[in-house]
Amino acid sequence: MPITSECFLTWCTNLLKQQDLGEFDYRTIVSRSYYSAYHATLSFAEQTLELPISNIKGSTHLKLSESLADFICEIGR
Repeated sequence: MPITSECFLTWCTNLLKQQDLGEFDYRTIVSRSYYSAYHATLSFAEQTLELPISNIKGSTHLKLSESLADFICEIGR
């Protein structure tokens, strides 16, 4: 079962409902929230914008960022 943006977001939301959270908890929530946003953006870029990010060799995070920047520059011309 692949991990989705909703999985990360649900986990973060559930953890935030707990009491007595410490610094480690908050840092983990921020980190997992980043991955929620990352997976949602990757899915949007590949499915809606039809950018072939997973097919490009290299860091997926970097390729996603570069592909979105290129897309934005291209539509701005």
